[in-house]
Parts: sequence; C-alpha cells; structure tokens
Amino acid sequence: MTEPGTSLGAEQAAQANPTHRFRAARVTRSHTIRLNAPADDVFPLFGPVRESEWEPQWRPEFVAGTCGDGPSGQVFRHEAGEEFGMSTWYVADWDPANRKVRYVSFTPLRDVRVVRVEVSPVSADICAAAVSYEFTGLTDEGNGAIGEMTEGRFAGWIDEWAQAINRLLGNGA
Repeated sequence: MTEPGTSLGAEQAAQANPTHRFRAARVTRSHTIRLNAPADDVFPLFGPVRESEWEPQWRPEFVAGTCGDGPSGQVFRHEAGEEFGMSTWYVADWDPANRKVRYVSFTPLRDVRVVRVEVSPVSADICAAAVSYEFTGLTDEGNGAIGEMTEGRFAGWIDEWAQAINRLLGNGA
C-alpha cells in the first residue's frame, strides 16, 4: 500500500534499491539582455506563438487554451530535439501590462523548469529583458544536465536570444 504523499514509482524505486534516495538538483540561472526596440514591441516576442519568429526550432502544439500569445492557463507541447525530447509547457502568468511572463515546463524523466521573462524600458528605443530559469532535476540524468548549465553557458544561450531577436527587429546583433 502506498503511503500518503508518495508515488508508487518512488516506492518501487526504494524497494529496488533501498540505499538510493534521489535528491533533486535545483539551480536558478539569470541573465539580462539588451534589445534594440521599445519594450512594448519586444514583450510579445516572448509569447508562445511569436517566439517562433526569432527561434526557428520553436513550434508549440497547443493542447489546452486558445492558440495564441497569452492568456495565462494555456498548455502546449514543444519538441526540443533528441537531447531534450518533448516538453509540456504551462503559461502560469501572462502580464502584458507589466511586460512579464512566467512559464512552467515539464520534461518527463528529466526536469521541471520555471521560466520568467521581464521586459523593461531602458530608453524610448531600447529595452532590457531579464530572463531566469529555475531548473529542478527529476532524475540523475536531469541532475547531470542541470550541473552542466553553468552561469557562463546560460548567459551564452540567452545572448543568442538577443542576437536572434535583434536580427528579427532589423537593427543588428
């Protein structure tokens, strides 16, 4: 019989190897990028549909909610290639008035990610996008991948976003 608060999978794993107690790795990475356009023009590019305008591999498949950018509560899937596989995304908060979005992404047997993007004006024609990911491993493999996501690697990845978005906006990298 399963005790309250445990899953059958965790119980079976403990019986198979009673000395192994999985401990999830958890790390938060943050990086801010500069984008060469007004904040109100840039924020929609972080929506589940418009992201595909600057990230050609991004192809969300909506399974719940309206197909579009916002509102909160949408659920979609995204195939992230062999390395990551299929992830399910949930739009936890979509706040265009404050230019903030928060997603929760779940990749089975790998990790859970809380993704936050906040776009703020720097000047009339320049904005900053603060991007943070909180990674939580679900398996040893997921923990290993989290360990490889160093501050430098994360910053490099998000800097690639800035280059792609600025190219889309037609004003350089």
